[in-house]
Amino acid sequence: MSQETAHGQGSNEHVSVHTEASSFTPPIQNEPINQEDVLRNNANAGGQPDYTIPVFLANLVQQVANAPMFPPQPPPPPRVITFKFLKDNGAEEFLGDRITEPQVAWNWIEQTARVLRDLNVPLNDYPRFVAQLLRGEAYEWWKRTDESNETPKPWTWEFFNWAFKKEYIPARFREEKRTEFVELRQGDMTLPKYRQKFVSMAKFALTLVSTMTDRIEEFRSKLRPDLRAQVSVIPTVDFTEAYDLIAKVDKDLNACKEYLKKEGANRSEHRPTNSVPSGKRPFQGPSSSHYFKKGKSVQNQSVVSGNKSRGWKNPMCNMCGRHHPWECWLA
Repeated sequence: MSQETAHGQGSNEHVSVHTEASSFTPPIQNEPINQEDVLRNNANAGGQPDYTIPVFLANLVQQVANAPMFPPQPPPPPRVITFKFLKDNGAEEFLGDRITEPQVAWNWIEQTARVLRDLNVPLNDYPRFVAQLLRGEAYEWWKRTDESNETPKPWTWEFFNWAFKKEYIPARFREEKRTEFVELRQGDMTLPKYRQKFVSMAKFALTLVSTMTDRIEEFRSKLRPDLRAQVSVIPTVDFTEAYDLIAKVDKDLNACKEYLKKEGANRSEHRPTNSVPSGKRPFQGPSSSHYFKKGKSVQNQSVVSGNKSRGWKNPMCNMCGRHHPWECWLA
């Protein structure tokens, strides 16, 4: 029995030892990754590195960069130009009742064209908006012209401009204005005033200022002689630059004239004058009357000496031919 017990105990100890041995797990050591093996496996898998993911990410970044941050705005509604809109921007009505004043018609069509140009109205739409400004006799003229078979449909701005000037701005008026421009000279006008008049009248003589070079030379030739001589050569073909150059020379000339004027005034103020002391008569040179009296006395003395030799008591007067002691009445 003691043997069985001993055998049983020994058996239990054996089981216990076996259990501990079976539950023991040795630690796993991680080996370093060999990069050559990885590249070799990739090469064996496809022959080339896999660029699918980098290319996808690059395309995604590019799309995000090109995408607008805000949605596009809808286009603005078309602009409606009404009669009131034209009036608010400087356009005026034309009645056509001042037929004897062509300058009024000229100013109106020039101003109206400028308003439409500032509003960025297409040139083809000019006649339609200009017709809205015609009133009274001017509108009647437009209707008569519109009914003519020679009028293009729709109206062109070139035709309207020609027909309007033919009706309200006769050729005689334009020829007179052209002559005024040809005869224009700066004279006593200031340079800004002369430029304003030149630009205003040059529209009636477009053949004389067809190029910028001709325009500058025409402006220069009408300057004051002293100013024109200083700007005989203008090294530019831009009218604004040429005017600025002439204005600078004109300013220098005016400054020089003002300086010389002040210098002349200062010299006249400091010039010495002949002063005469009080109580004394100023010296007077011999006068003709002095010589006349002296000559007369000498002559009388000679006459007296001659008379004494002849026995006359009083000398003979040269005025009356008599012998008297007093002054002759005829003298």
